[in-house]
Amino acid sequence: LLERYQYDIDLHRIVIREHTNRGQGTKICFDEWGAWHPEASFENNQNQIQTMRDGIFAALALHIFYKNSDIVEFAMETQISNLLQSLFETDGEKFFKTPTFHVMKLFREHTGQYLLHTLPDDIDENLDAVSTISPDELKLTISIVNRHLYEEKDIGIAFSADGYRAVKADIVTCKDVRSFNTFENPDTICMKPFRLADPDKITVPSHSVLRICYEKK
Repeated sequence: LLERYQYDIDLHRIVIREHTNRGQGTKICFDEWGAWHPEASFENNQNQIQTMRDGIFAALALHIFYKNSDIVEFAMETQISNLLQSLFETDGEKFFKTPTFHVMKLFREHTGQYLLHTLPDDIDENLDAVSTISPDELKLTISIVNRHLYEEKDIGIAFSADGYRAVKADIVTCKDVRSFNTFENPDTICMKPFRLADPDKITVPSHSVLRICYEKK
């Protein structure tokens, strides 16, 4: 599904290039993204359980939109509550936040910043990263997704050499990638502080989404 997102964006780039004049600035509105699982049917009002895997999917989808932000103007998450890959689940007065909500909260520091192109020294298909920088270049944010179900991954970051220091790091993960939040246990998956033992070499836990904030020294 994620590969299809990128394919659709690339396809629309071609269509726009072929059918509009250069400089018109035509953008893409990516209307409704999210995973639709088999258990979500019309009979149960398209409701489905969201596990940590859905949080990873949300992070990777947002990374695709960030990387294509020159042409993707809007990218709307499918629903707010009680439907498919929503942000919240409610039942009367009962309420809990889904993994997708916590990933979107984790990524809020990217808001209003510019994409910073970074090239990896080595390709690992289980790791995906996006970096953004504030307009005044005083703040820098990197988000990293480790999609591997069982293996932690080491990643080196050279931002400190460029005059930035890590000031905050948070993570969304859990012990079992199949875990999910419920009304009785609403915080099984949530955003938690992440300790950076070495800001230049980070060990990213398995099936996790990590975000690190930097500031100019």
